[in-house]
Amino acid sequence: MVLLRYQIRANQDSSVELFFDNAKKFETTTFGSKVTGYLQVTSGVDVTGGNIDLVDNSKIRLGTSQDLQIYHDGSNSYIKDVGTGSIIINGDFFRILNSAGNSQMFRCDANDSVQLYYCLLYTSPSPRD
Repeated sequence: MVLLRYQIRANQDSSVELFFDNAKKFETTTFGSKVTGYLQVTSGVDVTGGNIDLVDNSKIRLGTSQDLQIYHDGSNSYIKDVGTGSIIINGDFFRILNSAGNSQMFRCDANDSVQLYYCLLYTSPSPRD
């Protein structure tokens, strides 16, 4: 019996499959394409009109040493700096809202106030009553 070893398989009116060492690594599908294994991109990725979906505990890792991690563990969501340095957020107006997005929990305005909501702490450049 002769074993077939594919490099490229084109299925009529259907998918195209690419193989490496007889293992399928890439295929076209009805919804786009599917990669098996790692995908290395050298010039960037543009996502237009779609999402990047990851399962629980899969991380978005940024930096040469993957120092910044963003992930969800099934119960909680994390933004984590696991390297040296700080997490720096730049902006003249900064808000933290509840998960519904309809109530402020924290507010900072450049050259003005810092406000913690539902707390007795309030800072301002001028005294308040």
